[in-house]
Formats: sequence, structure tokens, C-alpha cells
Amino acid sequence: MSAVSHWWLDDAEAKNAEAPESFFIPPATKRNALVAGDRVKLLFAFEATPEGWNGERMWVEVTSVHEGAYVGRLLNQPEHIETLAPGSEVQFGPQHVAAYDWDPAELGYDASQHAWVSKDVVRGTAHPPLVAMRPLEYVSDESDSGWTIGNGDEPDAGPSHFDWSHVGWLTDRFPELELVFRAGGGNWRWDEQQRQYVRV
Repeated sequence: MSAVSHWWLDDAEAKNAEAPESFFIPPATKRNALVAGDRVKLLFAFEATPEGWNGERMWVEVTSVHEGAYVGRLLNQPEHIETLAPGSEVQFGPQHVAAYDWDPAELGYDASQHAWVSKDVVRGTAHPPLVAMRPLEYVSDESDSGWTIGNGDEPDAGPSHFDWSHVGWLTDRFPELELVFRAGGGNWRWDEQQRQYVRV
């Protein structure tokens, strides 16, 4: 595997602006208010290797904040960048933050869990019309949030039409789902006029 020495941080805000329906980043309020101890994912870019690699996504823990800029320490072992190692100092700004390691207590739900989501929802851009919590006996394991999300017109809720998606990915894409996930249960529908989910 080819090693590289020169790297830079990709602008996650610019990538989100180019592809808002497929490249999701944390809200600006969070990216602009990081504190020491927060963990964020940054996009480390480099010239393409002969194998075709041109970047690595790695976690960094914020160690200090100064006038809107951040300094952190790398938490991952790079696979391609030979000039970085766990503990390396990394300077970055809010525009570089591609993901945030949310604390479930802060969020009110566990963003690392999965929801059973209609493939039409995953491929589409509109807010999913229906969100429902399955009965406890239908929750598969600890990684299953219990939520099922769909359009309501799927022939069935089997793997031909549904698949697992991270809860955090869903809220990055549809921030209005945060209210539902924090509620922890119930059946909800998207109200286009109110631009929010309402319990039914």
C-alpha cells in the first residue's frame, strides 16, 4: 500500500453545499461551538495513490479552542498518511467538521443505533411521511432503535423494501426527526404545512 506525506483537510461545508442531499454534516451551531473533549471526524485529503486512494476520514479530539479555530489530537492510526500518527496535533476550523461524536445523554437518543428504513426513503429527498416505534418484541438487538420509517405505500416491511440506516445519518439528513427520536416512542407523521412531525 502506497504511503503519502503531504495532506490537507477537505472543506466539509463546501462538500455539503455541493451535495446537500447525500453529504451530511453536523449543524453549524454545533460546528461553531466545539469545546475541549469533543470528538469530530475530519476529512484528510491527499493526492491520489496508484491504488486510487485520495483521503482518509479520521476522528480528532478537540484539545483547545482559540477565536473560532480548533486544535485537536488525532485518535486514529492512518492507513496512508505516514506523517500522522495517533496523538498528532491537528489544527482545523468549523468548516472542516464532517461528523460529531454525539453523547446519547446530550442528544436524548443514541445516534449510533439503527432504524428500519424504506429503501425509497433512503433514495429519495422528501421527508419520510411515517415514523413508528415497533413493539419491544420486534426489536432485534441493542443496535436496533426500534424505529421503522417509511412512506406507507410499501408492499411489506421486509428486506426487499427496507434496510438498516444509522439514526445519526437520518437526523443529519432530516433534522426534524430529532424531536421524534427524543420522544422515544409513538407513531408520527410528517406535516408539510407545519414543517414538522406530529404525533398521531
